[in-house]
Amino acid sequence: MLPMKHDCLWSGPPSVAEATLDNGLRIVAIPRSRGRAVTHMIWYGVGAMDDPVDKSGLSHFLEHLMFKGTERFPEDSFSNFIHEVGGRENAMTHRLWTNYYQVVPSEHLRACMEYEADRMAGPLLHEPVVAAERDVVLAERGQTSDNNPTELLIEAMQTAMFPAHQCGRPIIGWRHEIEGLSGVDALRHAARFYRPDNAIVVVAGAVEAETVFGLAREVYSTLPRGVGPVERIRLVTPPRRVHHRLTLPSAQVRQPMLRRIYAGFPPGFPDLESAAAALTVAADMLGRGQLGLLHGRLVDDDGCAQSVNLTYLRDTFPERSVSILTAVPSIETSLDVLDAALDTALVEIRKNGIPAETLASSKHQIVAEMTYEEDSAMTLAQRFGEALINGRSLADVAAWGGRIFAVTADDVVRALTHFEPGAAVTGFLVGKEA
Repeated sequence: MLPMKHDCLWSGPPSVAEATLDNGLRIVAIPRSRGRAVTHMIWYGVGAMDDPVDKSGLSHFLEHLMFKGTERFPEDSFSNFIHEVGGRENAMTHRLWTNYYQVVPSEHLRACMEYEADRMAGPLLHEPVVAAERDVVLAERGQTSDNNPTELLIEAMQTAMFPAHQCGRPIIGWRHEIEGLSGVDALRHAARFYRPDNAIVVVAGAVEAETVFGLAREVYSTLPRGVGPVERIRLVTPPRRVHHRLTLPSAQVRQPMLRRIYAGFPPGFPDLESAAAALTVAADMLGRGQLGLLHGRLVDDDGCAQSVNLTYLRDTFPERSVSILTAVPSIETSLDVLDAALDTALVEIRKNGIPAETLASSKHQIVAEMTYEEDSAMTLAQRFGEALINGRSLADVAAWGGRIFAVTADDVVRALTHFEPGAAVTGFLVGKEA
């Protein structure tokens, strides 16, 4: 068997160019030679963390209302246009950001810019439309959270992880607060955050960078810069010293599950990029499904679990990164026994050291997936946009593959200290009689 060359797929980051308009809007172009479609994605520095006290879900509600039209583009007119040209559109609200995107043939890029510039200037909101859309959001809350035991457990765990912080609120909002959201609330929120100097436009696909910049200057430069700085309140969560355990019983549960959130690096952590790379590799080695060390220990060796997965989420909670572990016990194993076995396995993996071949294989897989993803203009726009809106630079994104390859066994062992119960919240999802 030929030895595996673990960096054979890494050819460096894609070509990216950036410009900033006089009104503060950042434009990022990622030209791709293949295909004829482009992804146009606009990112705003506002998310669930910016929802006012007692108005959780406002950023998500505003995202819905932004599709209700403007004076130039009445409701559904632009969506109909996107459908006619064979494109697609959508949006997403996160804790730290909101984005809107279209994927269209490249000749329609200008139309996407004109639409986004117009609704950045202000959506057209009438109270009947606002009331109807509030009902839509409440129905979404019912489907995705209120009637979903897994999501209810996740919400409770997030609140326990961040008890005095905006991260502890669900992105969609608490039901009783959604019910009180108004069109006036939404317009004030838009006026505060939807401005050129609080936004980034990323265009990826079959278009040259200079074409992107030229169109952006013609279309987006008409928007005025916002007045004064964008004020975003950021609380600081105190260090975690207690391991919280929550149990949610539900008649809907047929398969018990253990879920755990581990706190990662706080803001300002020294050499955060390298530390994040080490934790990315550590989580991959532990929890890459059937290939992970935890699966080998808890499923193959001990037989106390049916599955174990662990994922490092760098930007899901802006106040600090987290890792999410999910484990399903075997039929004859209780969640308490699985919980204890998990902690024992983590201690022993750290004590025994990191196998060189496992480390090399994990780094190879992470970077290989990055490389394959670069075939998608949509994925590139998402990758670069999310990094930039979270305060990282183009250089940080470009260097990520190299940082992964630079992770050593000692780096991983240090990263494994984050997988200790003292910095975690554990949730048990269990069944009960109806």
